[in-house]
Amino acid sequence: MLGLLKGRHEAKDKERDRLEGRRAKRIETRHAAYTVFMAQSRTALVKLTAALTVPVSAPEDEWHDAITDARNAAEEMYDGYVDLALAGPESFAKEAERLWQRAIRAADQVETLWSRRDPEESGATVTSLFVDEDPDRLFELVEQQKKVIGLARVQLGGDVIDT
Repeated sequence: MLGLLKGRHEAKDKERDRLEGRRAKRIETRHAAYTVFMAQSRTALVKLTAALTVPVSAPEDEWHDAITDARNAAEEMYDGYVDLALAGPESFAKEAERLWQRAIRAADQVETLWSRRDPEESGATVTSLFVDEDPDRLFELVEQQKKVIGLARVQLGGDVIDT
């Protein structure tokens, strides 16, 4: 009888260890996917900000390089999004998708602003081409990025390093 109880206890311990190992692997997988995606979103934000600071009097190729870099960075977020969506959960993936879409919309907006430029206007940057009716797509991108970071922290269990 004692052997049977000991066997059951050992089986429960093994099952608990197995489940804990699976949980740890899931968190590790999510952490890796979330980290890559957030790094990609940060790169897109930096590139978009750089494109906004191009002087409107700059040569076309300088502008073209800046917006191409920004658009490519925003589009590269899709690869990270796919990995993140596979890592889950679905509710978090939907917010990450919104972040990716906001990066694409911000790149579209920067291109639209550039089309409004007057190359004769010295000292102006693409940022100065905003008008009151323009939504601030870059601000929306930053706010969504903050939201996704907060949600990632929840999914990963809070602080990585306990203090």
